[in-house]
Amino acid sequence: MKRLFIAFFLVLLTITASNATTLNGDSPRYGIDKGYRGFAYTGYTVGFGTNPYGRITLGTIHGRQFSDIFFLGGGIAFNYFPPTNVTPWLYSIPAFVAVRWDIRSSTRYKAFFQIRDGITLELSPAAYLDLGAGLRIEVGSQTAINLSAGYEILLYTAVTNTQTAWYPFSGASLHLALEFMPRKHQ
Repeated sequence: MKRLFIAFFLVLLTITASNATTLNGDSPRYGIDKGYRGFAYTGYTVGFGTNPYGRITLGTIHGRQFSDIFFLGGGIAFNYFPPTNVTPWLYSIPAFVAVRWDIRSSTRYKAFFQIRDGITLELSPAAYLDLGAGLRIEVGSQTAINLSAGYEILLYTAVTNTQTAWYPFSGASLHLALEFMPRKHQ
């Protein structure tokens, strides 16, 4: 699995580097302007480890682009765990801080790295962490499609009279996001 992620990162960097060209007056400008930026995303996490439960995710992130490479925002998601022969359907609602680094490119393709860190909002809260990398593809002046892969973990705790037990729900995640930015008035 580790080799798969390293190969994915290298492919993203190769795509970004191979598409890089020098901007001149006739070339379109591909970049990310400072200001508000939002995402609506969906995805699936393939579970593995001691609790191998997959989950379907729907979420949204909103925040501020501080430079052409750094984004900071907050988000909320809904994770649906389909029923298995062992468990009924489950859900989690993570609320998180999102940090993202876009790699500079003069093309409409950009690689990025992201971290989402927070807690879930159920009766038994859990720690939430999602580390990922992906490819941003501009499809308009205010929109882009984002494809990403990563590692996601929900860490639940159960406290009894004598001990505390940790229950990790981890897995490899794939996400598809629609990115939107407001139109700049000129």
